[in-house]
Amino acid sequence: MSLTFEARHEIDIAPEDYYREIHLAGPFNVWLHEEKLGVGYREIESDLSTGMRKIEMMPRPDVPATLKKFIGESFKMVEEGRLEGDTYRFVVHPEKFGDRIRVSGEMKLESRAGGCVRHVRITIDARVPGLGGLVERVTEKNVKKSLDDSARFANEWIRERL
Repeated sequence: MSLTFEARHEIDIAPEDYYREIHLAGPFNVWLHEEKLGVGYREIESDLSTGMRKIEMMPRPDVPATLKKFIGESFKMVEEGRLEGDTYRFVVHPEKFGDRIRVSGEMKLESRAGGCVRHVRITIDARVPGLGGLVERVTEKNVKKSLDDSARFANEWIRERL
């Protein structure tokens, strides 16, 4: 079983500037993850010319006690993504149980007056006997919150620095 959801956010920057100034930008991402989200962050690879990025994150997900036993106290994941035309496609590989949990998605930007609308579609597939549905629902909740927060902080960054 898998779970798919979509998120939509208005970002106050033109689509053609979003990847260079926000999504693939090292300074913004360090500030976002470490200062605003309180998440460990490390850029492994990034190439603005090809739209490729590979990052490691150490989030502190909000999970029930049942899942804390499953994933442990510390959690690490690697996101690998690439901009292909006007779509950024990515896969997130959790450090633990990566062979049973897959998170993938795509992001597209739509022009609007004063900026863009970011559309993100995520699919979570957790093949964990007895816990798969719970893992998917908890992951959805945490990813939605992260996307909401990242949009809010992107707009803050844009207002204050660009």
